[in-house]
Amino acid sequence: MSKIPALPVRMIASESGLADAVSQIEGSAAIGMDTEFRREDTYYSQLCLIQIATRHEIFLIDNLAIADLSPLFELLANRQQLKIMHSARQDLELLLQFGDHPMQPIFDTQIAAGCLGSDLQLGYSALVEQLTNVKIDKSQTRTQWCARPLTQAQLDYAADDVLYLIPIMEHLQAEIAGRNREQWFTEDSLELYNRELYEQADDTAWQRVKGAGKLSVEQRASLRNLAGWREETAKKENRPRQWIVRDPALIGLACRNPERPEELTGIKDLPAGKIRRYGTGLLRALSQKTGEPIPMDNHSRPGGPEKALLKKLKILRQQRAGELKVQPELLASRRDLQALVRGETDTRATRGWRGDVLGDDLLAIAAGD
Repeated sequence: MSKIPALPVRMIASESGLADAVSQIEGSAAIGMDTEFRREDTYYSQLCLIQIATRHEIFLIDNLAIADLSPLFELLANRQQLKIMHSARQDLELLLQFGDHPMQPIFDTQIAAGCLGSDLQLGYSALVEQLTNVKIDKSQTRTQWCARPLTQAQLDYAADDVLYLIPIMEHLQAEIAGRNREQWFTEDSLELYNRELYEQADDTAWQRVKGAGKLSVEQRASLRNLAGWREETAKKENRPRQWIVRDPALIGLACRNPERPEELTGIKDLPAGKIRRYGTGLLRALSQKTGEPIPMDNHSRPGGPEKALLKKLKILRQQRAGELKVQPELLASRRDLQALVRGETDTRATRGWRGDVLGDDLLAIAAGD
């Protein structure tokens, strides 16, 4: 890629300024976009800054200083305008607080780079350096974005986060077309528009509790109710779920299944202050015998034949990844391969473009053909 020139940067901190910015942005067929946010002590991320780049200018929108952001979000709802982002999922989850559906269309430069062989978790600054030989200053990565006034270093960092997005998109788009991988990119991008990707259902919260896999059927049922209560409480109080009650305490409660307040003492990571504040809620959650039983995982420890089959699948995945010059995990995750060993046939690795380039062959090996 050729050198990318700097663009003028405009700070937007008023409704009149936002109206003018929107009038400038709405005429662009594609925009680069990023957000800065804070989530250290809250359940929901707090939006602190929105960066938007056109081909001619960068707008740093101080949403904390603007009471009415509706003109901006009406603009972003335009499905005729391409939004270019890097690793878009977290930003889209944050922006869902201001709309009913994930923004689209999105060109995620991380997904695009993965389709071309880059590491699937490649960061924005690494991608910029890889394509332009420019090293972005990352000193403001952990800065306090909700503090005001923003420093010049913060503003420079925020502008750099969107400066390169449009040129990088054009480069990656051409590479994808040149290697006939438009279907790959299109299918993987569609996953970003699934609202369920961003929702944390209370009744499945137990699956994210560390140690849940070691519990019995009855203990899992108790944990489901406890974790659901914690998720609901964390949302209501807008505090991190681990600040409500930590995972080890939920596991201890599920194992002990106390029925009276005095039985809550002595559980790991459940101090007296938490018992006073949340004891009633915890006991109420444990007393609710609702929902279907949660069966034990019937994924027994793989024996010799299963291990041999998994090895064959891995070898094929590695070979095909080498031929296609991509990361093996792009084609099939370890979980996909393990599912095939257990006899499952409908996995991400066997659907869509993955089924065409690898999945059918994986199924044949799993079937013993």
